Amino acid sequence: MSKNTLKNKVKAQTQKFLEGYFKKFPQKKLLVEDLTHSDPKNLAPKQGKLHPDIIIFQKNLEISTLYSTLTLINQRLKKEGFLVGATKVFENHSLTNYFFNPSLSKCELLGFLVHAGFKVIKDKDFNSHFWFVAQKTKSPGGEAQIKKAKSVLFLQDRIGKNGKKLQLFKLRSMYPMAHLAQSYLYKKQNFGRLGKPENDFRITPLGKILRKYWIDELPQILNFLKGDVTLIGVRPLTEGFFKVLPKDLQKERQKIKPGLIPQCYADRPKDLKDRITSEKKYLKKRKKSPFLTDLNYLLRAFLAILTGERGH
Repeated sequence: MSKNTLKNKVKAQTQKFLEGYFKKFPQKKLLVEDLTHSDPKNLAPKQGKLHPDIIIFQKNLEISTLYSTLTLINQRLKKEGFLVGATKVFENHSLTNYFFNPSLSKCELLGFLVHAGFKVIKDKDFNSHFWFVAQKTKSPGGEAQIKKAKSVLFLQDRIGKNGKKLQLFKLRSMYPMAHLAQSYLYKKQNFGRLGKPENDFRITPLGKILRKYWIDELPQILNFLKGDVTLIGVRPLTEGFFKVLPKDLQKERQKIKPGLIPQCYADRPKDLKDRITSEKKYLKKRKKSPFLTDLNYLLRAFLAILTGERGH
């Protein structure tokens, strides 16, 4: 797609959104600012000036200045105002580019938008460009969370026994702020093998290698030694994924500790529906015969690990 074609498509998409918004509020005087050609450093709100309802900022964003730019736009916008943006992003970096020519990933953009106080309400992909409308919902989050999100080894909240939060040791296999892109992913992507999202753009090229050889799971041995998890059981889930499950399964899951080795590695479910069936079957069998059920699933899970049957 040529630059002019891309520019025209983005312009048409933006115009369509603006026309629809103005039609929705015909009596309201809306203030729109196009800051596309402004220096990101000069986006701070001017004292005495009205806060715009809509800001248009359609230029390629850099990872280094992404958060500061989005924070300034948030501060400049009116409460519940809209940011209409378009920037170059990558869903899948090559391993070489990931290390030597890092550029903004779609995952990082979505995660930082949420952290900066926005909710994406409309979006469209144009080749390697991403057009979006994000509504201001709150004030920006802090810098400390960003530093934490870049750590190689980190702790992540998961749902444990009795619904209590447990902190799972994780080796980073996803882009920073990936957890904040989770809700978007679940709405947009289908669920594939092992009941995980298909084509998960949050996983880095290096992360795919770590997951293929199970290296990313090793830090969770610390959770096992601490007694947070048992050797085999249902996988400890993030709150976002937990809410995707049926209520009856949520209730049954919370009666036992989650497992270091997920039982789904034994059954190898093909999609989310299959995974739900697999978990219900495991929990039902475990009620009748805990030891033999866990032994059976553990042996079959080890076979899956030895044969590399996991997927990303």
